[in-house]
Amino acid sequence: MKILSINFGHDASLSLFEDENLLDFLEIERISRLKHHVGITSQYIKDFLLQNNILFKDIDTVAVTGTQNWPLCHTNDIKIEYKVINSHFNNFNKDYVDSILTKENYIETGKEIYTEKFSKQLQHQFITSFTPTLNRLTWSSTFLDGPNVLQENINDLLSNFLNSDKRYFNKDFYIPVTLTFEGLSKPGFYVHHHTAHALHAAKYSQKTSIIVTHDGGLNTIPFNSGGIYFYHHKIGLLPINSHNFGFGQLYDYISNYFRLTPGKLMGLASFGNPTPYIEKIESIILDIFDSEISVRSKKVEELGNTIIEISKDSKSIKTDYVNKFDFNFDDTEHAIQVAANTQAIVQQIYCRQISRIVSLIQNRCKDTKDLLLTGGFTLNCPSNTQLSVMLPSFNVKPLPACGDTGLSIGGGIGVNFLSLKKYEDKNIEFNLAAFPHSNLKNDDSYLSHLQKSDDEDLAKNIAKYLSQNKVICINRGRSEVGPRALGNRSIIAIASSSKTRDLINKAKGRENWRPLAPICCDVDFNDYFDGDSRSSQFMLFTNKVKTGLTNAVQHVDNTARVQCLYNKQDWLYQSLQLLKLWGLTPVIVNTSFNCSDEPIVENFEQSYKSFKRMNFDYLVYNNYVIEKGQEFNFQNKLIEMV
Repeated sequence: MKILSINFGHDASLSLFEDENLLDFLEIERISRLKHHVGITSQYIKDFLLQNNILFKDIDTVAVTGTQNWPLCHTNDIKIEYKVINSHFNNFNKDYVDSILTKENYIETGKEIYTEKFSKQLQHQFITSFTPTLNRLTWSSTFLDGPNVLQENINDLLSNFLNSDKRYFNKDFYIPVTLTFEGLSKPGFYVHHHTAHALHAAKYSQKTSIIVTHDGGLNTIPFNSGGIYFYHHKIGLLPINSHNFGFGQLYDYISNYFRLTPGKLMGLASFGNPTPYIEKIESIILDIFDSEISVRSKKVEELGNTIIEISKDSKSIKTDYVNKFDFNFDDTEHAIQVAANTQAIVQQIYCRQISRIVSLIQNRCKDTKDLLLTGGFTLNCPSNTQLSVMLPSFNVKPLPACGDTGLSIGGGIGVNFLSLKKYEDKNIEFNLAAFPHSNLKNDDSYLSHLQKSDDEDLAKNIAKYLSQNKVICINRGRSEVGPRALGNRSIIAIASSSKTRDLINKAKGRENWRPLAPICCDVDFNDYFDGDSRSSQFMLFTNKVKTGLTNAVQHVDNTARVQCLYNKQDWLYQSLQLLKLWGLTPVIVNTSFNCSDEPIVENFEQSYKSFKRMNFDYLVYNNYVIEKGQEFNFQNKLIEMV
């Protein structure tokens, strides 16, 4: 069965499955050049299918996901209806379809997009059709709501689940849809947002695991801001706890107050220390968890205003560091204190609640060792690190594509589970999660007149350029999914001087106080950083820096988000080992290859234009090396060397 899975919302993406096998994946922003792309046009679907040599008529079923409380945004030649057609019964288990058919407790939660930035995106794409999203106001399945979870509650849930003699099916995860395109109607299902997050993580779980999801969704509907799930590859995905956190929403609210993104707010937090006053607001947070659904959203705003107000009264700022950078705030110290207090209280409550509940689950299922983290909040690296410290008996694994871009993968997995064919849970090795399969073709014809290097020569040349303090833009092979560059779409440079950080930040259009991340090899990790190198492959943890030899990647709190390389045959691994052989520090800067406010580059034309705009020294595209000053005419595909 061929499944076309579509995330219509924030970080839109497309996935193609043949039963359980992922055939192709596309992160739309990489081709649209609209950062955090929203909406799907018919042309994206046509081109995606064409690169797989199939047509829409060849598709058997569809999976649909989107952003909570937003409509599904699409061009008017795509029609989405919440209804069942005969093909549903031809392709899916009849008992499942009959069970899902009930329309009790449905609520329309997405009728318009309130964010001006994304409204402009939709206008740019000529998207004028909006299908409201449906969610269940209450769930029929048993789950634990809020933070007041006891061991006996966990035992009851898991005992019923693990003692079942058949696959676990939860109708709350699905709503039937029919998608009509090119005159053809295909059956499918809308897959609940956080279910899709959890199923995406489950695809990369090799064994029994616990999955935690959290992001900026409103906590007014069960599992709408995230939750805790138990996954067993022979039984299925069990919702355990709708935790009712509003931390993603809180970060959005406070970030908007200071005209920042949540990621920038996290970086700003390191310039201050939390004040004692934040202890006073813990009771407010717990009150939000336990409050009536109708007032939770308002209480999150009250919490944000309380943190902003409390942060005016007592400031603990790292003044020596602050004076080294330029800050564009009306009151810099206030902004820093708010950021520090927000990070401290969120991290404290989130980690304490998650660690307590997952420990209760492990008490019942002692062989469960893997804790997978997903949802946008997983980009909060200090919280990931704290969880890892608090849960030494777990392998804490943040998913590389933890943001919404991975939803189409999770949606496809969920719909495939309902099919008439035998479902076997063909899981994928977790370390491959950063590079899902892609058939997107990039044009190399611009480079036909250039000399191509082999991998050995490329590694030597990269090491030589790095040793000369050159800044190099890299575009090689399959792009990484999500916002983290892992060497395939990266800007790299030697990491010994803070001047390198300032140069790269200025060229990219980033604030000069924002840190850059490092790359090092496994054999060198513990010479320069504290922590476990095995957990540092995807730059989703923070590690203490041991030496002063890596100033370009060392943040003001003496931490860095390290990417550790393990493949000794990799060209970049070999380049770093050559640096060490030459007596240089084998740690380099790694930041994403893009200018500020644009997506990471994908093809050569995008790469060259960003490279030229930033005026760096070398561009490596696959095994071609382009120097500063080489000109390319993309209109006629003629090469002019200057």
